Amino acid sequence: MHHPLPLGPLTLPVVGPSKPLGAGRWLALEETTFSGKQGATGTRTWEGLTSLAPVAVDIQAILKHPDKPHRIVLVVQYRPALGAYTIEFPSGLIDAGELPIEAAKRELKEETGYTADPVIVFDNIDLTKQENQRPVQELEESEAGLQMITLELENLRNQIQDLLDLYQGRLVVDSRLSNFAAGIHVHKSLFGSSTTILDS
Repeated sequence: MHHPLPLGPLTLPVVGPSKPLGAGRWLALEETTFSGKQGATGTRTWEGLTSLAPVAVDIQAILKHPDKPHRIVLVVQYRPALGAYTIEFPSGLIDAGELPIEAAKRELKEETGYTADPVIVFDNIDLTKQENQRPVQELEESEAGLQMITLELENLRNQIQDLLDLYQGRLVVDSRLSNFAAGIHVHKSLFGSSTTILDS
């Protein structure tokens, strides 16, 4: 049996209290001191961000049509910290007293106009329902400019790359969507179809 090289004892450092450096609406900046880090001497400091926002949901919504390829519903919105638009899953904060499943349904309707009955892994959007024939977004003021798009699951990674090439530096891919697309691509390379895992 092959054993990886030993890492050593991995002694945990002594972490001191955090000192607040500033806060905004969604994030707080803190400075933390620690000592006893393996291989280091003296006391060190680390600056980090802590989220002040409530828990959020991402929605992986699949358009399933009996006669057309499956598509995934995505949104595009400007992210000031990146200086670019991002292509990402519909998402949003869970309101006080709201269940995650309720937040997922609400955010999907607000950001895309679609309605769905959420399941554990994916939301399947029934395109035979009247309300999904011509979905209308119900954006909040802070979401002005958010666009909804759909891409075919079968070639999701390639379609995302085509968009990146088209918008050259003005569009970036959210890491969660990038990982999802990579997983679909690997599944397709191993089993020959990207959508078999979604057909149940």
